[in-house]
Amino acid sequence: MKKDVIYIDVEDDLTAIIEKIKSAESGIVALVPPRRLGVLQSVVNLKLLKRAADDAKKKAVLITSDHALTALTAGIGLPVARNLQSRPEIVPESNDDTQESDIIEGEMPQDDEDVITPEAEAEPLSAAATASAKAGALANAKKSGKKFKVPNFESFRKRIFLIVGGVVALIIFLVWAIAMAPKATIVVKAQTDREEAKITATVDSTATATNVAEKTLKGQLHQDTRNVTQNFTPTGKKEIGEKAKGTITIRNCDYSDGFTLQSGAQFTAASGQTFVSTKAVSVPKFTGSASSCTTSGSNAGTATVDVQGSAIGEEYNVPSQGYSLPGITGKVDAIGTAMSGGSKKTVTVVTADDVEKAKAQALAQDTKTIKADLIKQFDKNTKALDDTFTAKQGQVATQPAVDQEATGQATLTIPMTYTVLGLANKDLGEMLTKYFEGKIDDKNEQRVYDNGLKQLKIAVGDDKSAQKATLTLTTDGFIGPNIDLKNLAQQVAGKRHGEIELIVKRTPGVESVDTKFSPFWVSKAPKVEKITINLEVANAE
Repeated sequence: MKKDVIYIDVEDDLTAIIEKIKSAESGIVALVPPRRLGVLQSVVNLKLLKRAADDAKKKAVLITSDHALTALTAGIGLPVARNLQSRPEIVPESNDDTQESDIIEGEMPQDDEDVITPEAEAEPLSAAATASAKAGALANAKKSGKKFKVPNFESFRKRIFLIVGGVVALIIFLVWAIAMAPKATIVVKAQTDREEAKITATVDSTATATNVAEKTLKGQLHQDTRNVTQNFTPTGKKEIGEKAKGTITIRNCDYSDGFTLQSGAQFTAASGQTFVSTKAVSVPKFTGSASSCTTSGSNAGTATVDVQGSAIGEEYNVPSQGYSLPGITGKVDAIGTAMSGGSKKTVTVVTADDVEKAKAQALAQDTKTIKADLIKQFDKNTKALDDTFTAKQGQVATQPAVDQEATGQATLTIPMTYTVLGLANKDLGEMLTKYFEGKIDDKNEQRVYDNGLKQLKIAVGDDKSAQKATLTLTTDGFIGPNIDLKNLAQQVAGKRHGEIELIVKRTPGVESVDTKFSPFWVSKAPKVEKITINLEVANAE
């Protein structure tokens, strides 16, 4: 909100001031009194000014830090601000003059819009008006014997906290920088002897632990089980169909005791087709005398049996006719009903040869991706043995099955289990170190500097399975002078670079020394537990 600033002269009377308020263009009017109050020394005049402003629909604000003038506004509802940037306050009616300092707080610059009343914001005035108001407020403050600004104890308390916190942080940093941070790393390079190693060992994923003495290493097994599929085109041909069926009636006029035909008995039709019985049948004896028995008569022994064609095909669908019974002679005949139901067609089927070819194609699929995925499962502390990768196949299945009709493409499925073995670098290093320690005659004089783990080559033998394999480990190790690292650390503690080099080089076999301190401000070796000594081979090449 915009506001007008009215500077009141000491000669202005009440009427002149009221006219200035009415003629103001803004709805907010800031009244800046002179050093000598003049007409504003009366409570009645202040009330009249307030009423005139209200009638003109203006918000009047009295700009003053004068204690006496502020006290006069108590209870009349005229807002008072200490300066043009301060928030206006309405002084409550009170007989206690000591509360004046609580009504208007210290100087508090506002944004471009400041509150006129507790609900409205006051607006900053021009730089010249601000300077003039501050000068007048300062003069009145000096006259009243009071300080212009009220101390901000909240801000003071925050500063104390920040200062204390900073001191504590500084102390913590100094303790860390002096006692905890300093470190020293000393690299000692010594002349050594090269030793070759060729070790035959076994990796076994079923072993409970590594046994260095028996050269058995506990292996880590990673596996992946999945189905490998292969589509193929069946090439086999086969005739399929139904066998013709019917019945044959056997009439006996020759065998007085009757006879029995077992299941599968063959009957040959007059047209040449052969039919076989599907069950055993007993043909009874004839009645009366043999001379008077006729196969077409009622005294013949008669039995009926179910038969079917000896092969499939429509050619077995024959009409009713007579049949001969191999092995049965005399006055015996057989009459068959019309045979029906015989059919035949040629279809494509899956053959054993089709399955073998599809199986070969399935097993020839690239397994590099599967192998790479298995190897990725080993962490950085484990060495994957690529050559232990195995692919074990399960029972082969096809759809349709062998010798079954196929109407299109057939599918072969093989359950596969892929495995890879890995070895912990720790176990390999332990075995190599143990091997090279066995090459040392006097362990008081020599020690292993490099067990060759980084250059290790591992060959996997033919004798391997998914869980176990024979290995050949080949590498070079280095044996050199035995340096008492603990004693050496005690000697160099508290020493500078040059002193450390002189102390270390006194050890036989030492070729060079490289000392590094950290952080950058450290200039001498810290206490023993903060010193790290690494032994390296000077003649590794």
